[in-house]
Amino acid sequence: PVDRANFIAELTEKGRVLDLEFLFRTKTNQVTCLVSGEIVEIQSEQCLIAVIQDITSLKQALETIKEQNNFLNAIFENEPECVKVVAPNGELTQMNRAGLAMLEVDSLDEAQRFGLKEFILPSNRRSFVEFHKSICAGNSGVLEFPILGRKGSQRWLETHATPLRNVNGEIIALLGVTRDITQRRQAASALTLANERLSLALRAAGAGTWDWDVATGKISWSNELFHLFGMDPDKAEATFDTWLAVLHPDDLQAAQDRITDAIRDHIALFSEYRIVLGSGETRWIQALGNTTYDEHGKAVRMMGICIDVTVQKKAEEKLQLSARVFAEAHEGIVITDASANIIDVNPAFCEITG
Repeated sequence: PVDRANFIAELTEKGRVLDLEFLFRTKTNQVTCLVSGEIVEIQSEQCLIAVIQDITSLKQALETIKEQNNFLNAIFENEPECVKVVAPNGELTQMNRAGLAMLEVDSLDEAQRFGLKEFILPSNRRSFVEFHKSICAGNSGVLEFPILGRKGSQRWLETHATPLRNVNGEIIALLGVTRDITQRRQAASALTLANERLSLALRAAGAGTWDWDVATGKISWSNELFHLFGMDPDKAEATFDTWLAVLHPDDLQAAQDRITDAIRDHIALFSEYRIVLGSGETRWIQALGNTTYDEHGKAVRMMGICIDVTVQKKAEEKLQLSARVFAEAHEGIVITDASANIIDVNPAFCEITG
């Protein structure tokens, strides 16, 4: 009734109706139609000529598209990562709230006025431009780069980008999803620094670390351990056979037995053995390690450290030699402190003095 009244009113006032939407009832349902009509005179009589088009399916399709757009827009705006669309000329056309927050701007207009490239630190702008060109050429890719926000905060971002194409397959824009990786970069830098400090400490101590995956048999050595064994880490491979090859023949079995005993008895590894370098030099190594086990008590991993104790061993040998000389000398030997208090005497001294 309402549509009928509107139709009659407009037709009476203007003599014609153009593209007016009406709901028509049928026997089973109602349909939406687009109506155009005009009053004309035919043989002295006024007649209505009308064109009626059923647009029910079109309206439903438009409604579905509207719902989908609302759904996609909700995802776009609430995605915690930055989502942006960039034109081939580099102009920012769309960006969600997360992206605006990364740039420290209040609106898309503000970001557009400033220019997306201007947020990137000068040292990285060239790589960003080349990355953009690559995507617009049809490639997909990932790029890490630092930015400076409008409020002065510097952060590292990682962008995953791919080209957007129209129905003809032509590239019309770049779609990018960007995440803030500042904490990851800081953690990586801290880890690198810690590894450098550990490496320095290991070199200073004449030590190297090792990691053995018992299940797979894979062994990893630090560069310091390769050097400790007189090997080039770029040429040698960390394997049991490599380790066995440098062991002194007289210590070969004992060194292997210490590992077996430690795993079997669930105790820390403590082993001392000699190695023979390619130059023929012999070094003493002290190996310390711990084993981890699964819920069934099966060894899954052993990690440890090897320390060059050659200097200590030579010092021990000298002490042992001095002790033998002290004990077996035919001359009397007495040891006193600075106040002439006797600390020790050898057997010969006792015999001489009675």
